[in-house]
Amino acid sequence: MMLRYVIAFLLTILLLAVARRTSTRHPEEFQVKANGITLVHRSVTESFGETPVIRLQASSTSTVRAIVNYSETKSGPYRKMEMAVTGHGYVTDLPALEKGKKWFYHIDVMQDNMKIAQLPPANDQFIKFKGHVSPAILIPHIICMFATIFFGILTVFTAIDFARGKGEIQRTVRFLLITVIFAFLGGFPLGYAVAYQAFGQGWSGIPIGWDITDNKTVILFLFWLVTFILAAQGLSARAIKISPKSYASLVAVSFVITLITFLIPHSI
Repeated sequence: MMLRYVIAFLLTILLLAVARRTSTRHPEEFQVKANGITLVHRSVTESFGETPVIRLQASSTSTVRAIVNYSETKSGPYRKMEMAVTGHGYVTDLPALEKGKKWFYHIDVMQDNMKIAQLPPANDQFIKFKGHVSPAILIPHIICMFATIFFGILTVFTAIDFARGKGEIQRTVRFLLITVIFAFLGGFPLGYAVAYQAFGQGWSGIPIGWDITDNKTVILFLFWLVTFILAAQGLSARAIKISPKSYASLVAVSFVITLITFLIPHSI
């Protein structure tokens, strides 16, 4: 059993690392060359109650102007702000917004009143305004999410044993119950608190919205909860309502749903 604990721990670390990588918006660097001038912009992705600083590097500033187009919605309508020349490029500050809101923006580069380049070249970038989350809330939230995966993996292992006639129903249902408890705590009271501090609104999922993170949390929890309800009698070592193979299948499906939801990027 110790080997399974080690495997579950390592898989949990790996999954959380992948989830963090896919859920974090990293600044991107865009480079365009127009009329012999090299232009470079590193995108701004988030702001914590500060005025976002937009910068544009340019190999020459003598004949061109840079204008930031920004809007609270995709594709405008845009407000415009001319960027000031500074050093080897341009800079400007966008107004700060309330946490949870966004600026969508792009930079137009003008020469002789004609647009010669846009950065980013295709779609707008967006800046999301966030609040700082207290470590007293964030750390327990992360621990609960870690525990959900860890005990979910152990539930899968023991459910397979039970389906093969090699394990006890009581053991696997105990792991299942622990998984359900941590999924609830991490996803709802703690998840609500994290979202409230970060974005100013605790819940944005169904029935009041379509927030990806909130809705996938509901789906994850419901799959584990339904599986537990069908197998709850196993806690007292009694026969459960479904066959061992059906139980193992439900556990496997619940865990696959968990994998999918963790790999879907968080609200951005």
